[in-house]
Amino acid sequence: MFHLFRKITKAQESIVSLDVPILKERLRSGSLGATEVLEAFIAKTVQVNKDTNAIVEFIDEALERARALDKVPKEKRGPLHGIPISLKVKTILKKNSFSFIFFISGAHSLGRL
Repeated sequence: MFHLFRKITKAQESIVSLDVPILKERLRSGSLGATEVLEAFIAKTVQVNKDTNAIVEFIDEALERARALDKVPKEKRGPLHGIPISLKVKTILKKNSFSFIFFISGAHSLGRL
């Protein structure tokens, strides 16, 4: 599904350029939606991944989860509400390396961070 993302738009560039505290506030206030933010970060990832090969696979359920987050009432949104997070860990075992990518789902339910 994510291969369908076209070139990143100017609006998406402005989203991915926001400092995290500003992005968090806009997500919590509802002036930006989790779906809109996720789509911007996916578009940026697709753009830079050609050179970095940082992402091997996207989680198909991410857009579905972002849509669900957009329905969470503002007063129930936690500190990481709607922030797309991708972590990559590289480990070497006996001359072979492999990577793990973790996705934090339901960040609004993680409690205080």
